[in-house]
Amino acid sequence: MIKIVQTNIIEYPLRQEVGIVIWNHLPFFPILPYFRTMSLPNKDPLHGITLENILTWMVENYGWEYLAEQVKINCFHFDPSIKSSLTFLRKTPWARAKVESLYLYLKRKQG
Repeated sequence: MIKIVQTNIIEYPLRQEVGIVIWNHLPFFPILPYFRTMSLPNKDPLHGITLENILTWMVENYGWEYLAEQVKINCFHFDPSIKSSLTFLRKTPWARAKVESLYLYLKRKQG
């Protein structure tokens, strides 16, 4: 999609990529490319933490019995293992959300 924008009487074409306007052939350095390179801090508390890390930490600190009490899913009750639990949690969004929520609660409680 090409748009024509009038800037100081000279018209320059604009190109749009992924919601960000990129200027072509401008005689000055616009401020828009600066904003493209800036990265805002991620506010997600689970950013960079894998599900395997979460599950391993919870099992080491609290054990399978506590997990089975708190999150009522069979992979924590009967013959629990990290591998089988990861397989189930990756396929089941509601169970994963419960485990992640419990992890955040326990981390906050821990300090």
